[in-house]
Amino acid sequence: MNLKWKSIIDKNEQRGSSSVLVIMVLLMLITFGVLAMMTSYSNLKISRKNAEWTQAFYKLESLARYHLAEVETHIIHSADFADEYIEEMRYKEPSPQGFDYPWQDEVYKKWLVSEQEEAFIDEIRAWIFEKNLMDSFSLMDIEYELDLGSEGSLAFVSTSEDNRHFWTRLQIDEREIALMEWREIPEVFEYDEVLEFTDPGGK
Repeated sequence: MNLKWKSIIDKNEQRGSSSVLVIMVLLMLITFGVLAMMTSYSNLKISRKNAEWTQAFYKLESLARYHLAEVETHIIHSADFADEYIEEMRYKEPSPQGFDYPWQDEVYKKWLVSEQEEAFIDEIRAWIFEKNLMDSFSLMDIEYELDLGSEGSLAFVSTSEDNRHFWTRLQIDEREIALMEWREIPEVFEYDEVLEFTDPGGK
């Protein structure tokens, strides 16, 4: 009789041990499943952020390329305009009547008082080129810096709708245009140096 009860007790203990083992395995599987799901979700968020950043960057770069094409067109047009104006003033009798732009009257007056015509032509041409170029840039939605000195540098910033900025710098030599810089301007991170301390007890 004692052996019978002992056998029943042993079987119950084995069943209890098996149940505990099954529960532990299930808990481990659930834990690993939750961790895997959290890792996958984090990777998904990172991938989405990366995709959004990449899309915004190429959209900004596309805007910068559009502005670059416009700028190159304005440069060539301004150079052609200056050449045509100089040729007209060199071979034809200049007349102050019927000028298209108010500043042409100033050019005309300088032309009449110039004693060194050939030396003055380059100066007049550069002045007309720069003036026409600045008038053209004023119609564009860009911020620019123009320096037509010895280096002939032109830099401009394209700004997207989400307030990201792209920097482009060109070197201009007559109608030859060289791209010197082409990059996005990184955002400036500002640290908040003001620390606010509060009482957890609400006092």
